[in-house]
Amino acid sequence: MTIQVMEDFIVANPTATWDNWVNTIDRLIAGIPQDMALRTSKQARQLTKLQSLKTIRSEWDVYVQRPTPPLIEGATKKRKAAALFDASLTDTSSMTDGGGPSKSERTINSLEARDIEALFDALVTETDGGGPTESETTTDSPEARGVAGLTEVLKGKSIVLRDDVKIAKVNCSELVRLVLRDILLDGQKVPNQRKFSDSDPMKRIIWEAVSAPAPPHVHNAAYVFEEAKLKEEECEDALPDFPDLKPDEVRCLEQLFPHIGADSPPPENEASYTYKYVTPHFNRLCRRRWKFLIDTTLVDRKRPDIRLEAYGRVIVVVEVKSPHARESQQNFQLGEGLERAMQFLKEDFKSHDWGETPPQLLTAISSDGVVFHVYNIQIIRSLCLCVELGKIPIVNSLENVANLPRCLAGFNRLREILHERAKVAGGQISRNPFQPAPACPATPDKSGLMRDLRKVYPDAVSPEKAEKRRRSKTIIEGREGRS
Repeated sequence: MTIQVMEDFIVANPTATWDNWVNTIDRLIAGIPQDMALRTSKQARQLTKLQSLKTIRSEWDVYVQRPTPPLIEGATKKRKAAALFDASLTDTSSMTDGGGPSKSERTINSLEARDIEALFDALVTETDGGGPTESETTTDSPEARGVAGLTEVLKGKSIVLRDDVKIAKVNCSELVRLVLRDILLDGQKVPNQRKFSDSDPMKRIIWEAVSAPAPPHVHNAAYVFEEAKLKEEECEDALPDFPDLKPDEVRCLEQLFPHIGADSPPPENEASYTYKYVTPHFNRLCRRRWKFLIDTTLVDRKRPDIRLEAYGRVIVVVEVKSPHARESQQNFQLGEGLERAMQFLKEDFKSHDWGETPPQLLTAISSDGVVFHVYNIQIIRSLCLCVELGKIPIVNSLENVANLPRCLAGFNRLREILHERAKVAGGQISRNPFQPAPACPATPDKSGLMRDLRKVYPDAVSPEKAEKRRRSKTIIEGREGRS
């Protein structure tokens, strides 16, 4: 709906500029009572809509850069709103040098109250029938965030926006649009032909911390650990000593030892699995006066499974899925974990002054409960970058006890990085109430991306819905075959 109003305005006023648009919105906002107690609920919705119309600069640039801006189908539905916008457009040729009101200012001041009310209705009411359609609801929802310029890329055009982020002469924003284009188009294929179906597209990244040969004393400790587990049935006090390891490494192995068995762990809930096999490793990262927080609830939650806080600020977020979780949950764990880490980073960026240092946060995500993918989340201007540093495997049985040396080495390196991050966090100050809030990049969501895709391919369907339809069709055909 917001984009539709903008397009109606441009179609009705082909020579309009962004300043004309903003000036018109400001004048309409001035007609709403500033005191919240004096506003009606309808006026509050109108104010929210008008304010949102001033945040679509990227969409404006994309639309006006078209060689011949097309008439959007359905624009005539809001012809009255377009006409009112036309009446309020600033006519620069009629500006007076004496400081008096221009022709457009006199026009907007002379608009009758019912006309202003009609314009507000056009901004707040979604459809003429009184109820929003499915597509318009997706567009108007503040959560439905798309990507500026994605629609043009889906049409096969090469576009460069003014706010694009360039690093080392590489347009990173353009690369993001190209990748999203490939993912969205790939999602329209049948499942067995999709290229992005794998939940781990970064399999070849090897972290030097875990790829380098472990020191001899670490290999020896792994051998002693395995031998002690094999002799556990013969001797009650089978827990060995590890004199060559660091105290935090010894504590980690002591906590793991009672839970490691010869076979893979039996099915158990996620909280229990996390406590037995994951918590000992991340406990090693904690220092004095740090907070180690673990979520033991078994409901769909907004809290991460584990997080570490230093000086009251989150410095690492951990997400785990047990090996026995449903495949659908494991497939989405990586994406959901990255998105959650982005939200933590944005909140920290808004509350603390990072100065010239790019805001960044570490997250460790395991979709299968055995291998942790370590990502560095970083905000650079209008982009939120997720760079995989590497992977750390853990041990949950003697079947994968060979992971132990790489596990100890990986968490040693992760501990060093976290301690450096904590020093930076301790030297930063909170933003005072008079500091303007920084601009954080909006995270595009599924509904926003599907909206951009349907602008070019109206018949596009969500991959999840297509999969459900395919399964339902198979079940129905199977029943008909049996009958």
